[in-house]
Amino acid sequence: MAHKIIIMDYSTCEVHIYDFDGMLDTGDAEDFVISKYSEHGQTFKEGQCEWMIVDLETTEGRLPIYIH
Repeated sequence: MAHKIIIMDYSTCEVHIYDFDGMLDTGDAEDFVISKYSEHGQTFKEGQCEWMIVDLETTEGRLPIYIH
């Protein structure tokens, strides 16, 4: 499985992309998010970030991120 988790951190205005090998379970993803650190050494906090999991097999190996 080739999954990525994309975390949008509103408190620092950063977007982070990590490899994600966990189950596509909300609990696994939430645990993953709060265990990671931003570039500023802070953990991601609930209510200050949003995340999504991308299946690279479905998106033909591309991240569906577009800058307009």
